Amino acid sequence: MEICNNKIALLEIPSETKYWFVRAGKEARYYQDFFYNEYIGLDSNGVSLNSLCELSKEIQTPDELLEAYKQAFEDHDLRALKYRATEAAWTEEQYKESLPSEKRKSKFRARRIFNFVESMSEGDIVIVPFTSSNKFLIGVIRSECLEVKISKDLILSDNGYEESNYGLRRYVSWVKELSRFEFPDKLYRASSAHQSLLELTSYAEDINGLLAPYHRYRDQCYYRMSVNTKEAVSSLTWLEYQTILRDIVGEDLDHVYQKQKVQSPGEIVLYVKDNWWWIIPCIWGMLYGKLSISNTHINIEVQGIAKYFSKNEIAKRKLEVEEKRVNIENQRATIRQKDIETLNKIKPMRQDVQDLKEDANKAIINDIILSRQNSDGSHDTKKIPINSNIDQGKVIRVKDKLDLSDEDVGTAISSSKIENR
Repeated sequence: MEICNNKIALLEIPSETKYWFVRAGKEARYYQDFFYNEYIGLDSNGVSLNSLCELSKEIQTPDELLEAYKQAFEDHDLRALKYRATEAAWTEEQYKESLPSEKRKSKFRARRIFNFVESMSEGDIVIVPFTSSNKFLIGVIRSECLEVKISKDLILSDNGYEESNYGLRRYVSWVKELSRFEFPDKLYRASSAHQSLLELTSYAEDINGLLAPYHRYRDQCYYRMSVNTKEAVSSLTWLEYQTILRDIVGEDLDHVYQKQKVQSPGEIVLYVKDNWWWIIPCIWGMLYGKLSISNTHINIEVQGIAKYFSKNEIAKRKLEVEEKRVNIENQRATIRQKDIETLNKIKPMRQDVQDLKEDANKAIINDIILSRQNSDGSHDTKKIPINSNIDQGKVIRVKDKLDLSDEDVGTAISSSKIENR
């Protein structure tokens, strides 16, 4: 979360969003192809998209349509098996022995293609793993299922990567790439399954935090912080952390919920019901020194997936991070020229001089106004009294012990191809 021109971007994720895990072929051989050409794909084993679309015109319920897919694939695959048996001069017994295995494969293939064609939607989130799941692409689906003509020969692009021969495709806008260490263990275990396509919607809340630390989903606002310490965290540190939250929001802490995974390193996720939306930026601002005299009126802009991950918005957030880094370096250079002992008498000193200046500013503020511009054009405004008596030494101490950070995980991939939802 960053303040840019007194504005904070809040990613809004539609409640109907589904989440998918898609492999880029065996041993991720098409990972680079998926990435550079912005798509995901599957092999339909020769069953045309047109024939599948004809099925959906005649059948209404999803269960009936899935059964029709299974029958269509079985008919097609058994015809192909019969042809191979004839070409290879199999005996009747050899052919019959192959039937059960072929029927099982056909059912799995039918379900996989059914999900790709019928269950996926534009705006869904997709994750693609690299070899041995060493890294992961995360993107947003931006097209219906399409069928393209492909060559059955091995094709190498000008950049040297292998292009897939998958005829069924959906175009994707990639938004970031994560390393194995940034990917949650729970999701990593789920991704170890061998399916080429797997729905991960039950892990939506874990995935959303990877998209953006500050986001809104199903009428709740979430904020994710990384706990980077590799040391054991004592009960006293946890107690001090909880008391800091109480000092910041007072009795309203009863409306703040938490999920913690702190096996050092780990994460803390704070969330509130949507009508208590203002609590999250208040906690964030006080923990990370973002509330100062210069920005006592902060606007929160609710952005859909298309705008949040657009090229311009990503560039703005990157610029803000770089400006903050430069400011910190300048502050450190200035402080080295001053008398450290004198400053220590004024206030407990920390190497991060940015914290020192902003903590001083916070002590002066009496209240702050938070305004939220919703995606439907409506506005919410909240005037919040600020507790100027918060023990800043305790805040710094707890942040140091937990090694708390609020940066966005992964490497952002800017794309101008995300269409408005």
